[in-house]
Amino acid sequence: MKAQEMIRMATGLGVLAATAVLIISGGCGSENTSGPAVTPESPYLIETLTANPEVVAAGDSAAITVRVVWRDNPTQAVVGLPIEFGHAADQEFGQFYPSSGVTDSLGMLTTIYRPAEDGAGRVELRVAAGSAIGYLSLIVLPGGTVSGGALNSAITAPETSLPADGNTTLGLTIKVTYRNAPLANKSVTLTAGELFFDNDHDGVFSDGDEIVVDGGEEGVWDANGRVTSTARTNTSGLANAVYTAGTEEGTVYVKATVDSVSADFEVTLHSQQSAISVAMSPTELLADGLSTAVVTVKVLDWEDKPLEGKLVRFTVGEAFVDEDADGYYTAGEAFSDENDNGVWDVSGQITSSRVTDSGGTAMVVYTAGGDPGSVTLYVSTRELNGTAVLELMELPRVARAEWAWWPEEIYADGATEASLALTVYDVNGNPIPGKELAFTADAGTIAETATTGAGGIATLTYTAPEEAGTVTITVSADNWSTEVPLDVLALPVEPGPIERIELSLSSPEIAVSETGGPEQCQVLATCFDADNQRVGRDRELIFEIVAGPDGGEGLQGSGWGPVAVLTDEFGQARVTLGSGTKSGTVQMEARAHSSQAFVSALVSIAAGPPAHISVGSSPLNIRGWDVVGAESEVVAIVSDIYNNPVRDSTVVYFTCDEGIIRGLYELNGQLGSSITEGGMAFGTYFSGQPRDDGWVDITTSTSGGEVVGIGGLISSGPPASVEFVSPLPPVYLIADGESMLRFYVEVLDINGNFVVAGEEVEFYTDFGAVTNKATTADGVMGSIAGGEYTSEVLDRDASPVSPDDGIGAVAHVTALAGLAGGVNDGLEITLLTDRAYRDNCELDIDSTSPAGTARPFEVTIKDRDGNALGGHVITATASKGSVTQSATTDLWGTAGMIFQTAAADTGSVVVSILDTDPLYGGIRLSEQVTVE
Repeated sequence: MKAQEMIRMATGLGVLAATAVLIISGGCGSENTSGPAVTPESPYLIETLTANPEVVAAGDSAAITVRVVWRDNPTQAVVGLPIEFGHAADQEFGQFYPSSGVTDSLGMLTTIYRPAEDGAGRVELRVAAGSAIGYLSLIVLPGGTVSGGALNSAITAPETSLPADGNTTLGLTIKVTYRNAPLANKSVTLTAGELFFDNDHDGVFSDGDEIVVDGGEEGVWDANGRVTSTARTNTSGLANAVYTAGTEEGTVYVKATVDSVSADFEVTLHSQQSAISVAMSPTELLADGLSTAVVTVKVLDWEDKPLEGKLVRFTVGEAFVDEDADGYYTAGEAFSDENDNGVWDVSGQITSSRVTDSGGTAMVVYTAGGDPGSVTLYVSTRELNGTAVLELMELPRVARAEWAWWPEEIYADGATEASLALTVYDVNGNPIPGKELAFTADAGTIAETATTGAGGIATLTYTAPEEAGTVTITVSADNWSTEVPLDVLALPVEPGPIERIELSLSSPEIAVSETGGPEQCQVLATCFDADNQRVGRDRELIFEIVAGPDGGEGLQGSGWGPVAVLTDEFGQARVTLGSGTKSGTVQMEARAHSSQAFVSALVSIAAGPPAHISVGSSPLNIRGWDVVGAESEVVAIVSDIYNNPVRDSTVVYFTCDEGIIRGLYELNGQLGSSITEGGMAFGTYFSGQPRDDGWVDITTSTSGGEVVGIGGLISSGPPASVEFVSPLPPVYLIADGESMLRFYVEVLDINGNFVVAGEEVEFYTDFGAVTNKATTADGVMGSIAGGEYTSEVLDRDASPVSPDDGIGAVAHVTALAGLAGGVNDGLEITLLTDRAYRDNCELDIDSTSPAGTARPFEVTIKDRDGNALGGHVITATASKGSVTQSATTDLWGTAGMIFQTAAADTGSVVVSILDTDPLYGGIRLSEQVTVE
């Protein structure tokens, strides 16, 4: 099918249709079909940029070919120049195979572009040839020759990077579904090697298939390693296969094919010479079972390049010899028995495995154990291992304690319970978490031991004895002890009406629901009569929430209330406060009907753990590509699953791929960290090395890297390209000295990014008037500067043709940007003239003439606005004598002619002229001449 017919078909399907065209570098601006795309001042010239075919069906492929020559010598090809293929305007429409390469001896490079199978429309492709940028538009029609439709296959594996040793194996899982349901008992064909298009859909490379990535560049498809040739799916739609590494370094593509539907999985084979490094921060922790350290592992190849997709395994405990190389302690392996118990002991907790990211880094969090001593961290990949040692220090001795009872008074009935919250501190006044304490009571019962948790707090339940009096609880640890008193009261007799209410809470803070923390608070109201005795049973109290965050919190499952509750035999009434989905403070009231007894209390609903991170920068575009230390403030907004701000002092880690980022706080020696306040953590970005494409990706994380937020900014450089983007050519304007149009240019830096706002652009023109200078605006959503052009009345026709084409001149507006106008672009504006206007035309001939002489005369033709009209053919007649039969006006709109009289031609003679231009002429002028 011809390209024009396919375009018409695309238009009928509602798809934006256009032929493949080149676009001048500098963004998705106006199209230019007259020549190649060139970045001003670039030494390279993109001579050819084509797509074959120009119109492609979704799921099919097109060959994209680029040829680059030297700008100063277009006959000479540029050999070995790096080429990068991508999408313009951040489109994600398909993939290139490969996405980069270098030009050959002819200055050419060809790649295969494959649009997404479910896409259709116009896609803009971007090609970077060194500093030269080119754009190509491609039409994608719906459908395609190979489409899985409802059938789908996918390949997964625990890692994607293996040594090129010819032995290492990797387990693969192939999942086959039909309409998202598992497909059982399906045969899967597998092959491993260079990437190819399986045109005959048989699952292996054969005649007629296309090599997409030819690593050997010999035109022959090469296998690399071995893979299970066929597999069959089980009832879950899963099939298992094994890939064995080859010996050639590079990317291997494992293709799995089911009923002509294929999936490709990339495996990177790297040099057998690689290195692993392990770092822990901090390297000393208290043996409290709570403290944490960040473990960072980096895996590099022999050229110090990061290895992405490497599976890293972690274990902590006593040192051991990993004889089976599985990365973990296995029974029977030799180990150092530090405590002489004959058993290998783990110490603390750590994530068992993680895959390295694009920087070759795997990061996990280690949580301390409870036994002091040296802990060995063992880290391994398939072919490497490393260790680090962390010291778990003895907990400090207890120097003092603070305690609180809830409720403060209980009655001697042998059953009433009270909660003791005891906090222990060291000599410096710091709480001691993980400390084991011993408890005894001289009356009643209490647990013998308890261990302090976060904040150094141990919580125990005490049961009252049957006799009233002062009870003493003795607490001891190490060589320290203290006594905690509690008054156990006798049961009251015949109490009066409620005159006073005391309100106590099981906890002043609960967590937002379904976020992992305690979601309920027990509210206890103790009621007293006028004699300060507790009231008896069945006295009604009203509980009600009077203020709160209104996120679904409630009393006894009845919303804000009011809720009526009867007192027990101890004059106490209880309700349960449950949290909702919003954090904030809840104010509750308890009141009695019999009197004005009234009391209120506050409970905080704290946010849950981090679930979302939003990242922002200000400014979003900084002049940082050619500047060291340009700054942008970065904020990370961290919230729980219900979008509540997380608790203050939540640690947030900042990283970036260009320059550096520094957190507001320095935690454990890590400058890239900060802590939240009101759900926000702040950092500062500084431009500098490394530099890549000027798009700075800022990554924030918390909860040990499990919650990640992505943001960024533009680190732009000086102007490297300027392009007229509006109006699109051709542009026409009346040459009347008044008509005006507004134009816009886009200014980009060397990476094709928006420059910062305020970059100056100068404008010049050879006809008419133009704004002298303008500055770019925004720098984030665009990088546009605008100006105005006003036409002029032309004293000469700069485009004289016969017959007249109505064009008086072509004005060239030039835009200059950068230092000393380092880059430029031009816009052509065609100035239009009108037809000849009698009142502005002139027949200039002497009013008298001697008989028998030849006298010259002139004719001037202008339009209504006074523009000179060239190229008009003028004919002349005379009532006596003779005149030049015809002449053509020059660029000044003037034609010269001769009037000839005979000796006998005396008297009055009428000389007439006619403008015979078919479109813009038609006027007639006459003058009377006296011949003497």
